[in-house]
Amino acid sequence: MFLSFFVGKSITAYIILVVIIIVISIGFFQEYKAEKAIFALKKMITSISIVIREGKEIEIPSREIVPGDILILRTGEKIPADCLILEAKELRVNEAVLTGESQEIKKIETKSERDYKKENQLLMETLIVNGRCLAKVLHTGMNAEFGKIAGMISIAEKELPLQKN
Repeated sequence: MFLSFFVGKSITAYIILVVIIIVISIGFFQEYKAEKAIFALKKMITSISIVIREGKEIEIPSREIVPGDILILRTGEKIPADCLILEAKELRVNEAVLTGESQEIKKIETKSERDYKKENQLLMETLIVNGRCLAKVLHTGMNAEFGKIAGMISIAEKELPLQKN
């Protein structure tokens, strides 16, 4: 373009300048639309949970769940935190993500919140295959069983002998 101005071909220079502006504008517009699409997808992917707080059912993002919340969980939902089952109806859970076991496991409600067993617990990141339940949140994030495993893996990865050598 500058060379065209230098040799006196100003029409060619202006045409090149217009083409460059058009290409830059189209690129900017496409980038803007892609960013909006990504934002919309992230908004749709955000996990939502139904929680009972102060006697009312409300929908909140799963990342806002805190210990003590009462969750309403149904078939097909991923469990957002470690929970204790308060009420259950035909509840079966797939814990393969934690145990590697492909069989679904029958879960039952607890009789006492202080004395409970594995069949009374739901673990974070596992999946409800059948049934529904009310569950009290015990642990979230890195305090949950899944979080503890993730923490152990990250520590183990830092201490590989091959990396030290």
